[in-house]
Amino acid sequence: MFVLGLSLKKVYNHKKLIRLFSLIDEKHVNFKNKVLTHKDIDKNILLQFKHGRKNNERVDSVTDEILFERYQHNNRIENENNITNLDSLLDQKIEYLDKLGLGKRRKKFTVYNNLSNNNNNDRKTLTGAGGFATHLHSASDNWPIFRHILPEIAFSGHSNSGKSTLVNAIAGLHPKKGPASVSDRAGWTDQICFYQLGKKPPVLIMADLPGYGHAITTPKIKLQWKNSTRDYLINRKVLSRCCVLVDCTRGLCQSDYSLIKFLAKNNIPWQIILTKADLLTTESLAKSILLVENDLNNNNLTNSNIFPWKHRIVVPVSASSGAGIHNLWLELKECANQTSLPEINFNVREHINANIIRSNMNRK
Repeated sequence: MFVLGLSLKKVYNHKKLIRLFSLIDEKHVNFKNKVLTHKDIDKNILLQFKHGRKNNERVDSVTDEILFERYQHNNRIENENNITNLDSLLDQKIEYLDKLGLGKRRKKFTVYNNLSNNNNNDRKTLTGAGGFATHLHSASDNWPIFRHILPEIAFSGHSNSGKSTLVNAIAGLHPKKGPASVSDRAGWTDQICFYQLGKKPPVLIMADLPGYGHAITTPKIKLQWKNSTRDYLINRKVLSRCCVLVDCTRGLCQSDYSLIKFLAKNNIPWQIILTKADLLTTESLAKSILLVENDLNNNNLTNSNIFPWKHRIVVPVSASSGAGIHNLWLELKECANQTSLPEINFNVREHINANIIRSNMNRK
């Protein structure tokens, strides 16, 4: 009887052990292939991936999870060898980046200080919209109709991905001196802000959307931002493209994939803008671009038929140095010649013609 009791006890313990290992496997943390989290990495190592001089990024605007994502992306940049024809593609990307002046350890571009000398009374920058930018309105719903009915380009992305900074840069103004309010605090933009770019005639309207992910606000407010953004993207008929801004040191995150899938599902043209391209060397930046493109391909996100332009899906820029800004502006201008309105299949930049068209449409 005593031996039988020991045997039953062994069987019971054995079953518990099997159950324990099955639970471990379910959580994908088995001993052979443990999935790392930010808790498994030394804090001092993660702190090396803070942005800013001497890694002095705001403490309340970056989390350990964000630093861990940068750490992981950096590891992929250093060790990625699974991309087909990596060497030839890398050479092409590096040549492309060299032409644009993108990458770390380069002399600062002074594009925001380069002024035309054609008319001393009307000096303007030679970058982007030439300094012609106006803040029209900010809203959380009841999307406004402006005097000039123009195509809109939306900027979306993680908090602190550089949306407002890029708006100022595209306007041709210094990133911190343009019409868009800029802050290092995550969640600074709390409404959809509309900016008119260009002059005589104005070219397009840029919509700066609230960021997603970590932000210094309550979960309730973040949910309101999400609902407001999705409502705008679905119902704004003059929306020509949504630019998804991605930090080149962080790569695509789960929230980015969710947004891109949402855009594709609703047939909204989109494009990836890889920001902060001055934080990586040219070779690392080239690898970062290839990784993002490869991740999009692996998730079947580049097979959509909603790309009515001939531009690159992933466009790198540096708002702080100005590198790549003017090329992006030229692409957006070309995009402004299109509209998502099926009734209008030609240029709607001329606001007078657009008003006439809308008036005739309303009479029918």
